[in-house]
Amino acid sequence: MIKRVTELIVSMLYFSVFMSTRSVWRLFGADASRPQIVLMYHNVAPQQKERFAKQMRTIAFLVNTVSKEGGSSKFSTTTRVAVTFDDAFVCVLENALPELQRLNIPATVFVPTGYIGKESEWIAEEDRDRRGGPVLDSASILKVSKAGVQIGSHTVRHKHLALLDDKSVAEELRSSKYQLEAIVGVEVVQVAFPFGSYDERVIRIAKNVGYNTGYANIPVSSTQSTNGFLVGRISASPDDWICELLLKAVGAYQWLVPAIKLKRLVSNLGH
Repeated sequence: MIKRVTELIVSMLYFSVFMSTRSVWRLFGADASRPQIVLMYHNVAPQQKERFAKQMRTIAFLVNTVSKEGGSSKFSTTTRVAVTFDDAFVCVLENALPELQRLNIPATVFVPTGYIGKESEWIAEEDRDRRGGPVLDSASILKVSKAGVQIGSHTVRHKHLALLDDKSVAEELRSSKYQLEAIVGVEVVQVAFPFGSYDERVIRIAKNVGYNTGYANIPVSSTQSTNGFLVGRISASPDDWICELLLKAVGAYQWLVPAIKLKRLVSNLGH
């Protein structure tokens, strides 16, 4: 709780400074557009359904959402928000997608193909409260795809790709892509790296396999964009406070980019 409140306070301060600086930039005619923010959800349990719906209604009212055609919704702010779901749990189909469709908020679901129609065995038993039930089966994946939800790869076995050899990485990425394309009948060009495990080698292989976008599990700076391939995300949960979720949606948690870099630098120096 202390960590969460601290991050909230820092984000409020960051956003205040950002908005003040942005106003100055606009006075001098500089481009002050905000980056697209991608929210990363995992599961939405039945008891979280109404909280999630409230979050989406708030986002739809106050900020832009990215349209299926790549543009923005009718709202006039410059913030654009995309909603993604890792792991393709059945609970997302039951408790999240109906509200997204009602509000015309598009979503992307990333599927670990080795677990299609099965339980999420990659999650340890002691963390079973994080499990969202079984992964969608093939029929359900096709159903949500036809409903306008974009389908992306979450590899085959949900492994740490950066720890695998080149052949295994290529197999994880290629097999999941081809299997999903066989199910939905359209090209699959997006991949979310499990556990945020990637490096330059993994990104190179992903591009060679045929992906044009790879998603991290943390925010990344524009200098890490690898020519637009890598997209950072901010973790979100139905249990987020509304003020917390809104700050995430408007980019106030982007201060995590330098904070994460600093943390890694200090950790490396310690070794």
